[in-house]
Amino acid sequence: MPMHPRTPVLVGVAAVQQREDDPTRALEPLELMIRALEAAADDAGCRELLTKADSVRAPRGFWDYPDPCRQIAVRFGAANVHTLVAELGILQTTLFGDAARDIAGGRADIVLLTGGEAKYRALRSQITGVQAGLTKVAGEPDVVQRPTGEILSAREINSGLAMPVNQYAMMENALRGAEGQTLDAHRREVAALWAGMSRVAAGNPDAWNREGLAEDAIREPVGKNRMLAFPYTKLHNSQWNVDQAAGLILCSAETAERLGIDRDRWVLPLAVADSNLMIPMTERALPHRSFGFSMPVAASSRASAPTSRTSTTSNSTVAFRSPCARRCASWASTLRAR
Repeated sequence: MPMHPRTPVLVGVAAVQQREDDPTRALEPLELMIRALEAAADDAGCRELLTKADSVRAPRGFWDYPDPCRQIAVRFGAANVHTLVAELGILQTTLFGDAARDIAGGRADIVLLTGGEAKYRALRSQITGVQAGLTKVAGEPDVVQRPTGEILSAREINSGLAMPVNQYAMMENALRGAEGQTLDAHRREVAALWAGMSRVAAGNPDAWNREGLAEDAIREPVGKNRMLAFPYTKLHNSQWNVDQAAGLILCSAETAERLGIDRDRWVLPLAVADSNLMIPMTERALPHRSFGFSMPVAASSRASAPTSRTSTTSNSTVAFRSPCARRCASWASTLRAR
């Protein structure tokens, strides 16, 4: 069966990182995002995707650029570009699904998705006392996506539950209690899960920390590995002092054909299901259960074929059909490093 010309296709993905101790030489987040998209275009084998893009979209980071997407478009020489910034609380997969939907509906043809941070650069600036500022350019994006509900309640903020580690620790312990696990058995199980992820990172050239960590090293609060919120030590937690960016490029099938992009590079997103049901953790009937997680999993399973690969991230799932689906799910989940 011939493919519909408006079929959305993911044609390029890439991730970049820098490890520069001199903050005056380190690139700012905007430059990292530009490099990630350039690498994604190279992954597709077509830099023309950048100059002909008609939409650039990014999730909000720790940076204060009002419209980084416009600056990215200017750098690439792309004219008449529609820009979008998604504020904290909008799921990463919402950007992915909306891009595919807009391409299928003829509202966009080539969409550049990117996200990046330079927190390590900022940390080195603080340590050395050397200023490392960000590019200041006025302007607002065409669209700003904002969540419609509260992620945190005022009661949680006032009670010291604003930091994710504290909330996740409460959910973790509620889950342990519901499953009838002992404290020691649960700590061992959690540490084993994290050690497995550490082994994956050790083999991933795009990982910030490629040191494979043993279960005991993660589990026990020894030395610098202090306890943050039981059962989570420092090594259980993600590291936000990183300089990393990711880039994804989607376009219509007819454009991919016209630009001569090899079909071996095509990845077809079959379904994206998001849930924006936001109930603050302390207001849930069961703190370790979230309807916002179960609904998109069921929806994407119904919408995607049995041959697809499904990646679940937060309150969302995205299904792909392609031999390289796993790498694409990985890039989709790194758009915002939280």
